[in-house]
Amino acid sequence: MTDMLAPGTCVHGWKVIRHLREGRHGAFYAVERDGQPFVLKWLGSSQKSGFFEPPEVLAEREVTCLKLLRGPHVAALEAQGRWPEEEGGSFLVLQAVEGMTLTQWYHQYGPTARDMLHVFLGITSALCEMHRKGVRYPSISSGDITVRKGRLESVLTDIGGAFPGWGALTSDEIGEDLHAVGVMLYQALTRKNPGPYAPPPHVVNPRVPRELSEVAMRLLAPGPTPISWM
Repeated sequence: MTDMLAPGTCVHGWKVIRHLREGRHGAFYAVERDGQPFVLKWLGSSQKSGFFEPPEVLAEREVTCLKLLRGPHVAALEAQGRWPEEEGGSFLVLQAVEGMTLTQWYHQYGPTARDMLHVFLGITSALCEMHRKGVRYPSISSGDITVRKGRLESVLTDIGGAFPGWGALTSDEIGEDLHAVGVMLYQALTRKNPGPYAPPPHVVNPRVPRELSEVAMRLLAPGPTPISWM
C-alpha cells in the first residue's frame, strides 16, 4: 500500500478532498484545482510502496500508455509529477469520471442484457483503441472500469496494468486481453467466476440471452480472436 494523503493536502496546486479507492499500484483521490474536479492517483515513494518496480517506473509506464490513447472511453491524463519535491512520491492527475466501478454498477442496478451490452461495447471500444496503438492490458478487470452516473457509458479509469508495445500486437497478446474481457462479462452476467469447465452464462442465469452467453464463451475459449458485437 502507498503512503496516504490527508484531506486538505495540496499537491502542486491540486487540493485533496477525499480518498476514493485503492487501485493498481496506487490510491485514487478526489481533488480540485481552480474549482474544477479531477482525480489524483498517488503511487507514493519507493521507500513506502512495496512494489516490485519503483513507483516512478510504474507511473512512467502509465503515462506512456495514456499519452497514446484518446477517446471517450479512456480517462484523459491531465498532469504528472513528483511531490513534495523532485525526488518525492509519483502521482498522476486524471479526468474526473463521476460514477461507480463496473462491479458496483451491476450489483447495485441489476442491469438488463441490453444495458450490459451497451456498457461492454464501451469497454471493447477502449480495448480496440489500445490495440491500434500497440497497448495491451491482459489483466484488465471490473475494478479498472467506471460506469458514468446516469449513463450507459464505460470509461477505463485505471490503466495501471497496461503495457505499451513496440509495434503491432501478436494474436496471443490480443487473445489475452479478450479473454480478460470474457471473464468480466461472465462475472457480470452470472455473479460468478468462470472456472475451466464453467457452464454458459445462460445456464447459470436463465435471464441471459443465449446470444450474449455465446459471446462470453467465445471470449473465454482458448485463443479468442476479435469478434463482432453488432
